[in-house]
Amino acid sequence: MSAAAATNGAKRAAAETDEALAKKSRVDGGGGADVAAQPAGAEVPSAERWKLKKVLLLISYSGKGYLGMQRNPGCRTIEEDLLQALFKARAIPEHGLREQQSVWFQRAARTDKGVSAVKQCVSLKMAADTEGILETINSHLPDQIRVFDMRRVTKRFDAKQQCCARTYQYMSPTFAFAPLEAVVSEQYRMSDEVLENVNRLLKKFEGTHNYHNFTSRRQPTDPSSKRFIMSMTCGKPFVREGIEFVVIKVKGQSFMLHQIRKMIGTAMAVARGHAAEGVFERAWSLDRIDLPMAPALGLMLHEVHYDQYNQRFGSGGHNTHANIEWSGVEEQLAAFTERFVHSDIVQTELQDKSMLSWLETLPLHTFDIREGDKSPLLAAKRQVEADTAAKSAEAAADGESGEGQPASAGEAEATAGKSAVTEAEESVAARGESVGTDSQLATPTEGEGRDPSSAEAQAS
Repeated sequence: MSAAAATNGAKRAAAETDEALAKKSRVDGGGGADVAAQPAGAEVPSAERWKLKKVLLLISYSGKGYLGMQRNPGCRTIEEDLLQALFKARAIPEHGLREQQSVWFQRAARTDKGVSAVKQCVSLKMAADTEGILETINSHLPDQIRVFDMRRVTKRFDAKQQCCARTYQYMSPTFAFAPLEAVVSEQYRMSDEVLENVNRLLKKFEGTHNYHNFTSRRQPTDPSSKRFIMSMTCGKPFVREGIEFVVIKVKGQSFMLHQIRKMIGTAMAVARGHAAEGVFERAWSLDRIDLPMAPALGLMLHEVHYDQYNQRFGSGGHNTHANIEWSGVEEQLAAFTERFVHSDIVQTELQDKSMLSWLETLPLHTFDIREGDKSPLLAAKRQVEADTAAKSAEAAADGESGEGQPASAGEAEATAGKSAVTEAEESVAARGESVGTDSQLATPTEGEGRDPSSAEAQAS
């Protein structure tokens, strides 16, 4: 073998070894070699070993000026600023900045444009043992984003999948619930009777319902439209800058796009007298109903919950890991929330009058079936159900319970009913719409990960 061939072979072997080590670092985050770009002015070593540990970051942020939590190339997002800060603080290698999945980066919930988060969580593999790492990360973040704490978690922990519930809050002026006979102004003060009625209306949302009317691009028969709401309450009024506010708190397994804002908007419409209480049941039916959506100002992700994880791995179970909780940073968190979240909501309402302007649009909603949304599939199903119910009632009235009717006739009626639905389904499918069956409505999704968060997600 020539000297040149031997040299080329050695170079190829070295390159393959370096590639294998880099791949190991990306996959398991532990001890593999990877070349990471350094902050400006720092010396770049030829090779570096990264010791990455699975952790959960407890973060808070104001969504003002951001296009949401989730990273979106070319847009200003919370995740983009956070990942940049992690890289500059040397908490993640360069490939983690380029491809966040390579360091198992995952948010607990998505939040939309302008939506803030009080107790949000992010899981990832990072260099967690560096002294003062949180202070260094925060030094590269704007004041409206803070990393308050860090928890070591299990190797397979996922912030979204392990989250068993999400709580959102909506801070609203009380005049949004004022009865029609009351004068709507910033001087309005909510009575005990009105507050009691609002809580009675909000309680109707608790349990499992079909929320296809409370989001967009969801078919009524889509199983993921079913959502479970654990609690929804309105707190006592308080005055800020001359305006009386209340905070509505809603806790659920997961939420869809705009779901919470439409839930609150519908409750406001009923409380004010623009819609009858029957609109709740109609909204949960297969019909497409015109519902109002409350302004985005005031919505915030309040907390993501890990009760089941704490019960299994924390103090309630094996006690191998610390509980995921905020008890050690509550004072700093309260100060941050007041400065960057609550005060911004109050000042923006004072300047923009967004809720007053929105209330003027409430009478424009019909709270009825939306024009042009009468699906032939749903119409056929309802007709078949109505005919079946009518025949059952008639048979019961005659005391025959269906006896004496030839089997062939019953089969013919059933076949006719099925044909009507099948014909409608084919018509809908020809237009490219999705169709489903009633049996598909049974299973609610478990988390924003199977979703479509937040929210909100809140709202994410």
